[in-house]
Amino acid sequence: MRMTQRTSRDVAILEIVDELTCGSRKEFTPTMDKAKQSSSRHLILNFKQVTFVNSRAIGLLVLAAQQCKLDNHKLSLVAPQGSVKQILELANIPKLLPVFPSEEAATSGKAA
Repeated sequence: MRMTQRTSRDVAILEIVDELTCGSRKEFTPTMDKAKQSSSRHLILNFKQVTFVNSRAIGLLVLAAQQCKLDNHKLSLVAPQGSVKQILELANIPKLLPVFPSEEAATSGKAA
């Protein structure tokens, strides 16, 4: 997994590339913590290039959502594709985190 962070219109966008698994925690957690320390109150996880997620990754997302809520940050998911989207839906992640088709929709609050 590769994870990069950028800021757009006071929103921290975290782009994730490749597989999100239990091994991703070493990069995912510190990157999320750094994003929460920024002045951005809205964090977006861009899943457009995520090719696989497992149950441990689902756990990372649930934990991130809970921590963001406690820290008064909004957390959104953007553009999960194919089987990743299906797995997230089966795990009821869209009930926990808003899912948007694009970064623009996420920043404006227009859900998929």
